[in-house]
Amino acid sequence: MTKSEFLTLRANLLGGMNDYIRNVIGDDIITEYWNIHGVEDGIDEDTLLEYAEDDETFTRICYVFGNIVTGFSN
Repeated sequence: MTKSEFLTLRANLLGGMNDYIRNVIGDDIITEYWNIHGVEDGIDEDTLLEYAEDDETFTRICYVFGNIVTGFSN
């Protein structure tokens, strides 16, 4: 896997997390939290790629997503 493919995969994961929070969970309070701590509303592909490239940012967003999903499922 090339670095470009790896970053595209990460960006797609972030986009999928964003879609899940907004369209599956769909709770206003959770979405607002996600906008602040995860991915802002209206994010574009270029910004997702920037987030995917930064290990710290990618990890932080994954952590926030995991906490939301764990709390939502309980």
